[in-house]
Amino acid sequence: MVMAAQEDIAPANVDNKTDWAFYLDNDLFITPSIDRDYTAGLSIVFSGDSAATHLLSMDAIVGGFDSLSGINIGEDLRFHSYEFGIAGFTPNDIFTSFPVQDDRPYASLVYVANSRQYVRTNNKSSLISTFSLGVLGLDIAGNLQNTVHKIINLDEANGWHNQISNGGELTFLYSVSGQRVRWSNYTDDKSYEIKTAVKGSIGYLTDITLSLSGRWGRIRSPWWTFNPQTSEYTEKSAPALATLKSLQKNELYFWSGASVHLRAYNVFLQGQTKDSVVTFDSDELNHAILDMWLGVTAEIFHGIRISYSVRGQTAEIKQGAGNRHQFWGGIILSVEI
Repeated sequence: MVMAAQEDIAPANVDNKTDWAFYLDNDLFITPSIDRDYTAGLSIVFSGDSAATHLLSMDAIVGGFDSLSGINIGEDLRFHSYEFGIAGFTPNDIFTSFPVQDDRPYASLVYVANSRQYVRTNNKSSLISTFSLGVLGLDIAGNLQNTVHKIINLDEANGWHNQISNGGELTFLYSVSGQRVRWSNYTDDKSYEIKTAVKGSIGYLTDITLSLSGRWGRIRSPWWTFNPQTSEYTEKSAPALATLKSLQKNELYFWSGASVHLRAYNVFLQGQTKDSVVTFDSDELNHAILDMWLGVTAEIFHGIRISYSVRGQTAEIKQGAGNRHQFWGGIILSVEI
């Protein structure tokens, strides 16, 4: 049986909905688990008209940057989302309280972000723009990590006072990602989409990213809602999900992909303007980084989905203890309201 066209799955007024997604990344979610590098991330995203209009929304800032960037694709649909998140990074040796000079520094980010997605249904392309405002070096990530360690009977991390910008420093990021579905076919149980994307970011991560991603299986959500290539350590903002309610079977699909980051600057390794006890110079880092992922998404009930993914990234540090690949797992719970 052939499904309805993907552009018919969600009406133009879908952004009147308010949907939620909860993201949890942790190196404990893979086997064997190793408590280091990108050790944990937590974010909460809601999408819909209210993401652009609530009191703390930065949608006007996103729109201003989009105008300066020349984003104007004559979109058929526009979506908004708002995100709050925390990310934390540690070296391999978390038991010493002394700085570990040849390994990844402790680092953390607490942030809020607004995103817009501009969709053109005629050629299955879209642009996602995000502005993130955050603070480096707060105690929150370290306190959360040590609370979790206490609950599951692990030793505490003792070096968080050595983190990048310890005590707090304001930071930001603006990114634009353009993606397009290149190959697709939609049937009852054997649908697929394969997408290419190009992303540019400036701020605490400054880079250009080229991506190839796809999903296969029983697909019920519109192609523009599937954007794993926009996720790095943070900014997982996504538009509203909308499935075709007349279809009897819930979504169940696998997804995978790869990105190449051509990175000029990473605040979590190089620091910012505030002095930090452990940082790396640009010539000590790899500037071409491969990022790969594999996941599965299951719709438990209509509009309620759970996803699990494993992600890996090649070494960012050229030499020393920090010269290693990193891996982590992720769990996503998304709810249509």
